[in-house]
Amino acid sequence: MQKTQEEILDDFARGRECAEQVCMMLAGRLGDDADTLRRSAVAFGSGMGCAETCGCITAAMLILGARYAARAGSDDATVMDAGLVLADKREAFLKRFLAAHGGALTCKTLLGHDIFAPGGRAAAIQEGKFASVCAPLVNATAAELAKLL
Repeated sequence: MQKTQEEILDDFARGRECAEQVCMMLAGRLGDDADTLRRSAVAFGSGMGCAETCGCITAAMLILGARYAARAGSDDATVMDAGLVLADKREAFLKRFLAAHGGALTCKTLLGHDIFAPGGRAAAIQEGKFASVCAPLVNATAAELAKLL
């Protein structure tokens, strides 16, 4: 399931967003939902397109919801039970992510640059932030999710 840093960076260069890559890495565990999740995740990449909540986190929430939320038409008890399981999984993921990344949730904080501000993306690229921060986050997120699925 893990990809090399070069593979992740190549995917970035081809326009694949971080959130999309996380979904692609877990596609085998997502069944029929995999392609829909992958396509949906694209909109969440690069911190929802404004360097806010990291795309790896939003992909994780999409994947956990797809795996643990009750299906349409479920009875009330099933919805409640599924909601409790999902809340536990979400909390576990966020707790580990925050602990591993100094409490940071946003691209701006994780990268140390607002990649949508003038000069921000160029500075992040020059400093190798996509290689040193984003690529490892894609792998770490997929690995953590694999434990929770």
